[in-house]
Amino acid sequence: MGALRGFLFAAILAGVTSGTANCAEQGVPADDARRIERLDALVFGLWCAAPVMKAVAFGEAIQGGDSDSAAVALNWLDQLEWSPAEQKEFADLAWERFGKTPDAVWAWASLQFLPSEELPQQLERGNAIAGSGGLAGSREVLRRFWEKYLECSLTGGNYEPVVKKLELLYQRDSAAEMWRLELALAAVDFLRTAQLRYAVKGRICESVERLLPRLERFLLAHGHRLPEAPIEFFSDLIWRYARNNPESGAEVERLTGKFPAPTCDKLRLELVVRSGNMARLEEFLRDHDYAPVFAEWLRFRTLSESGDFAAAEKQLDKIAAQEAVQGAAAWGMAMRRQDWAELSKQANALADRGGDAVLPLLISAEKYGRPADLHRAEALAGEAADRDPEMANAFGYVAVVLGVDGDKAERRLKFALSRQPHSSAVLDSMAWLEFKRGKLDEAEKYILRSLEQVNPDSGIGVILEHAGDIAAARGKTAEAELFYRRSLRLGKDDPGFEPEAVEKKLELLKQP
Repeated sequence: MGALRGFLFAAILAGVTSGTANCAEQGVPADDARRIERLDALVFGLWCAAPVMKAVAFGEAIQGGDSDSAAVALNWLDQLEWSPAEQKEFADLAWERFGKTPDAVWAWASLQFLPSEELPQQLERGNAIAGSGGLAGSREVLRRFWEKYLECSLTGGNYEPVVKKLELLYQRDSAAEMWRLELALAAVDFLRTAQLRYAVKGRICESVERLLPRLERFLLAHGHRLPEAPIEFFSDLIWRYARNNPESGAEVERLTGKFPAPTCDKLRLELVVRSGNMARLEEFLRDHDYAPVFAEWLRFRTLSESGDFAAAEKQLDKIAAQEAVQGAAAWGMAMRRQDWAELSKQANALADRGGDAVLPLLISAEKYGRPADLHRAEALAGEAADRDPEMANAFGYVAVVLGVDGDKAERRLKFALSRQPHSSAVLDSMAWLEFKRGKLDEAEKYILRSLEQVNPDSGIGVILEHAGDIAAARGKTAEAELFYRRSLRLGKDDPGFEPEAVEKKLELLKQP
């Protein structure tokens, strides 16, 4: 340990000495030169530090107690692996060094690696400062702090106090300040997730139902001011608005027209495609100079959205020049039609051509019951099937569904759980693993934890269906019926969800 400490400080000293000389040659004042070169040297020290030296390196980095020192340390700390004890030491040290200042909260907001059990205490400290107005004008500090606060609150399941804070935050005229506008993107996702989690329990939170549309209208009115407006988010937001307000064509045009030209065009194009309106699409294409293959791809997507699958199939021939695009289109359409035999055929054809066929092969393996598709996807994925937690979860879950590769499936799912303990998808997979083994108590624990962590991208229909299956197996008929009915209501738009199968399960529950 002594040798490592000596190496680190020798490196820092060498950096300061040589760097200060360079600054002096350039005419930089001596005090500024020492400060600049100390920070440069600390970057080197943090990069080279062995794990046991990390706390020492950070302590040196924030010795000046200024935001530049904190920035250097925080920008490099995420390159290192920290133990829980070191993480706690770091958080306490940041608070002790910076006190109740923007720098302290900025440090907490940057702590992506802080253990979830430590977050509430640290973030509540910062929230008190933010709520008192002590950080006024510090856009980056406030936005990053609130985003982390929302993330922590979702993990902890404590929504209503946060919603009340958000209501206060957005009721003032100054709510259109840039940091509040940027934060609204994360706040809408938080509220949609909270809304879904209440719905899963058959509940409605009035404050969420009140604030969510207000924030969505706020973003529609001011989103064009964002330097980089996320196209997918705003196309979905405007699509929701148009779908819920059928007579709002002129209003939608006005809202999209406020965005800068490239973003405006992308938003309008996405809305036309999602509406399945071929006449509008052809009008749009006449006004824009798109490559022929891309135009045919847009026609295919629009026909698919309209539900005219026969015309969409004919359109596939016109994009045959780009095999990867055609392959993705073909298996995507099979997925929409829930034609699992066709999906397997298209996925294997895509793999034969060297395309990225892992996802369609996994889906066809699960839905069509083909272990051969699973094993081909596994060969294509390589090491990622074991090292990437999302891939490990996908491969493990499909193997459980098919009843193959039991030990390997369990190993992959436990690895995914160790990396993503709050993932509703991983918890659902663990529930299904235990269910297939007949361990209903364990299955119920996992599925209830999964339902607590769902988000709009979780595939809520399948998770609720699994919850119904587990409840039915335990003889809890009334509870199973509730889960099945909620799966039909909340999961109707989920890709791959099969409502007919759930309807049959409901019928079986009624039989004596």
